[in-house]
Parts: sequence; structure tokens; C-alpha cells
Amino acid sequence: MMQMTDSVPQHVHDCVVTRVIADCEARTLMLHATGTDDRGPFEIIFNDVRAWSVDNVLEGNILFAIEDIGTPNQLPDELVPASDQREFVISSSYGMTGRVIGSSWTTRPRSSE
Repeated sequence: MMQMTDSVPQHVHDCVVTRVIADCEARTLMLHATGTDDRGPFEIIFNDVRAWSVDNVLEGNILFAIEDIGTPNQLPDELVPASDQREFVISSSYGMTGRVIGSSWTTRPRSSE
């Protein structure tokens, strides 16, 4: 499930990720991103996060896609997801890759860094 607002991109392809922020108390994972074209800075927010892993973080990570691959499987018993949990795969054409177990993701505009 993906939700959008009118002022952020319809997709995340070719956006540059500059920051990854985990908020354990709020159970969110946030990526700060900027489009490589006329898209301004925005945030990608994963909600109700149960688990996440991000690898190969480089300066200038370029996102390829965030894919919802469905109900999580192959998790340790202590990470049994709630019924609304989904598994999202973050892929890049350069840099970071990752996996997030959460309920949804959304985007919203943010002010410049």
C-alpha cells in the first residue's frame, strides 16, 4: 500500500537518499530523499515497522524502487508480524538496498536540509 500527496513524486525511481532515520518509539523508518529532476526534497516513511535492514549505504544512494512483496515470511518467531504487516524491498541502481517489515509506506514533502 502506498499513499501520495500532490506535492511529492508519484514514484521514488531515481531519487537520491541522503539520510536514513529509525524512530523505535514511533515504529517508523524514514528516508530523506531528493529527486534528480525538478522534484524537491521529500520523506519516504514506513509505518508500524517491526523489523528493517539497510545495507550498502553510500554517499549519493539512487533508489530504483520500493516493492511490496506481500506477507512477510521466513522471520524468527519473535518477529511474527501483525495481520496487516507487509514486506517491502528497497532496491537501488546505486548504493543502498534493504528490507522493511511494516504496514505501509507514504511520502510527504520536507523542507530543504
